[in-house]
Amino acid sequence: MDLPEFVIMKSHLHNFLSGLKSKVKNDNDKNTNISIIEDLTTESLNLGMEENGTYSVPSKEIIDDLWTRIEALVNNLSNTYKVIKNYAEKENFAPGFWLFAGEWPIDHGYSEHHVSLLQSKQNPNGRHTYNAKPQQLKWKLEQVVQPGSITYYIAIVPVNQIDAVASVPDIKPGIKTKKASVRVLNRELGKNQCQRSIISQRILKIGKFLDDEKNGVANAPLIFATENENVTFEKNSDGNYSTVSIDFDFLVQDQKDEQLLCDHQGLTDKRPLQIIDGQHRIRGAMRSSRGKELLIPIILFPPEIKSKGAAKFFAEINTLSEPLNVLHEIHMRHKFQLSSTKPDKDYEKYDGTSSTYRARANTLAYEAAAYCNLYSESLQNLIQILSENKENNHIVAADMWVKNSFSWFMPKGPYGVGSNTYSEDKEVWFEEICNFFDAFMMVCNNRFKDKENKSINKWLTHDKLRANDRGGNRPYIQYRTTFRALMHQLSFVTNRIRSSGYTEKVISTERFVQALRTLGNIDWTDNRIKSRFIPAGGGEYAWKCLRAWFRDALSRGEKEAYDSEEVMSEEIPSVQGKGILSMPKKGDIWFEDENHTLPTKDKPVRILSRRPFNAYEIAEGHLADEEGERLNESAKLRPSSSANSETRIAVFTVSYGDGWTENGNKTKLTVTWGNAVRKEVSSVIELK
Repeated sequence: MDLPEFVIMKSHLHNFLSGLKSKVKNDNDKNTNISIIEDLTTESLNLGMEENGTYSVPSKEIIDDLWTRIEALVNNLSNTYKVIKNYAEKENFAPGFWLFAGEWPIDHGYSEHHVSLLQSKQNPNGRHTYNAKPQQLKWKLEQVVQPGSITYYIAIVPVNQIDAVASVPDIKPGIKTKKASVRVLNRELGKNQCQRSIISQRILKIGKFLDDEKNGVANAPLIFATENENVTFEKNSDGNYSTVSIDFDFLVQDQKDEQLLCDHQGLTDKRPLQIIDGQHRIRGAMRSSRGKELLIPIILFPPEIKSKGAAKFFAEINTLSEPLNVLHEIHMRHKFQLSSTKPDKDYEKYDGTSSTYRARANTLAYEAAAYCNLYSESLQNLIQILSENKENNHIVAADMWVKNSFSWFMPKGPYGVGSNTYSEDKEVWFEEICNFFDAFMMVCNNRFKDKENKSINKWLTHDKLRANDRGGNRPYIQYRTTFRALMHQLSFVTNRIRSSGYTEKVISTERFVQALRTLGNIDWTDNRIKSRFIPAGGGEYAWKCLRAWFRDALSRGEKEAYDSEEVMSEEIPSVQGKGILSMPKKGDIWFEDENHTLPTKDKPVRILSRRPFNAYEIAEGHLADEEGERLNESAKLRPSSSANSETRIAVFTVSYGDGWTENGNKTKLTVTWGNAVRKEVSSVIELK
């Protein structure tokens, strides 16, 4: 480490530790950790200081020791506190992050004409500058033939040569939601930008890892040779490729220094080869003085495999190699129509048979999300398509959207094959879906007034919605969990409107408003909604209770909503459309056959309980004797039962069992219903 780098390291360490100190304010060991941080800060400030006030570079051992202790503290805190983990990731905290922060030039590259490699968070792929065009590269190739698969080639080359001529067709950080949505609706767009973005911390750590002589690179990166005038393959006498040559004519004038050449034109990477897998290994190795010189094997795919479905092949490589971010994986699977044995990941092309119904449903649900992002007034820009999307106020991510909407496009859904509304015009369905959510927004926003009689919106559009609810600026229906409860009402409402005799091709927003108006007068900014339906511990139960309240309210029919005081009441149990903050009543309970109240060897007893309005759809059942001893196992009684969606009845079957039926007239079944306000409201029936 030279003196200029040492100075910049000290500055960045000081700033990083100052920020870290501010993040531990909610730490259980706050005082201890702050004391450690302060000591490390003082030590880093004094590191290398001479008596006359000047600085000199300490030994590598001293610098490494300080770094190791800082790194250990950050890792320990990151494992416990998400806020610190996020801070470390944001700052790219890893060995050498001080150079990475300011695109500090390093001289790691190929050829004597190389000037500098400039990498940063904004461009982790890095760009190289040269004072003249380097000598042509020439790699010897060995052919690999796997019957039934694609022929490829193996070469053994230095890392710095691969890095010099290979780009990464990745999705750039900060891509806007709208742009990503356009790509979903047009698969041909962005085919050369489908790779995961490089993780800056990861390449810094790989660089440090390869500085150690005991470490190396084992896995072969996968490289695709595009059809490019700077890439030339030569064949041997057998007609197979024996060598590949890469010229550096792709270099252009550097925009910052006209005396230099560069492999980037603006943000466009001009390097002709593409790294399909292994980009972190290549870019990370280039951070290491030792790693950049390592000879490694690569697998090279020639240009002609493009005619054999190269894009799909490479997509499969990506989804089968390192685990992908779930949003990236969905994006790849949809773009290249990949099949899967896992239903939620199946996006193969619909072939008209039932075996691809789920793939069709996943595909259409994903495209509906993109359509809503572009054309729905209420949902525009609010559905996250990729983790790289720069907006931070989305109300649902694409994976959760698909999970909670694919049923709309299954055979029993409103847009499934064979449904009443089935047609070949998917944009008709997408428009109708937009109308449903736009109508709900209108229902939310036309009931509340301020002192000047101006409307107070309880559903906010993207330009007004904040990432958190500080100051009441994020209605609680626009949270990632509660929004699912609304999604689950679309099929019910759509089918009911169609059943009423509505014959228009697309259900209009106005018609949806009429059907949804019973959900009006809910104050979605009331903090009690948050405490009931968005609990700190998370989980599925709370939002599913809201789903049940919605369904019960909608089952009133197309009626006006009750007054807000009744809707928001904490004292009105189990009334459809009222008491969203109230506990449920006890559920009715009875024997299916009133003359058969104790099971026999030949005939079990069936006990029924009706779900009270506004209660969760699943009841818990427990059979016990007079001492409270549980008998579920002896009686083969399932501990839970789902209510029928139409009758609201759950069934518990009690079977004969040796040892407990003799005390039958002292045995009781307790059936418990609940909701997000109170989870346990029980009814009891005696078996005798």
